[in-house]
Amino acid sequence: MTKDSSVRLSFHCCVFMIYSMSFLYDFIAMDSWDYSYMGRLKFATFWNGLLHVLYSAVCVVVDIQDRMVAACPSQGSVRRLQCARDTFHTAIIFPFGTFCVLSFWGLYFKDRELVYPQRLDSDLTCSIIFIIKHSLTFIFTLCDKILVHHRYPPFLTGICVSECFPLFYCIWVYPFMRYLDIPARFMVILFGFVPIAIFHVIGKYITSFIW
Repeated sequence: MTKDSSVRLSFHCCVFMIYSMSFLYDFIAMDSWDYSYMGRLKFATFWNGLLHVLYSAVCVVVDIQDRMVAACPSQGSVRRLQCARDTFHTAIIFPFGTFCVLSFWGLYFKDRELVYPQRLDSDLTCSIIFIIKHSLTFIFTLCDKILVHHRYPPFLTGICVSECFPLFYCIWVYPFMRYLDIPARFMVILFGFVPIAIFHVIGKYITSFIW
């Protein structure tokens, strides 16, 4: 199954521009930097958005590289940048991104004032950025799975990489945690790792189904 490289390049360029513009507007035009403890670095959705910007940039570079070497295909070996792209997608972008999106919407429907106050609905630009960060990232990731055949690393390697990033993050900012004792907090954080491993496996099955 071969996908047109022009379609992939156009898609990744558009996605990169959308992600980049939304973040630039969010930080500069809206002047909404959070000066509290750790600022926005404490939000998983911030990291998810930043990771998608970086990933889409890598995809653009890989697509350009593919077009440049089309006349001289590699002898069956996977190039380093392609390996980096595939590992990035399979171990971090899909599992962590899916976890962030589903967790956000779960909290949204449970108590939207906790994550996105209703007063922000009147701001059209803010609403657009909200949709990009919490919905389009997942949709674009699925589209990327259709356009690109990502090669998954060995199972244990993929799971370890998938869990390393949330282990590094490992912060929970929402108020209910203050009412839990230390063991209960540990269990909440621990069970947060299980869905990411599950999403890693689901992503692999989706790729196998498509390709």
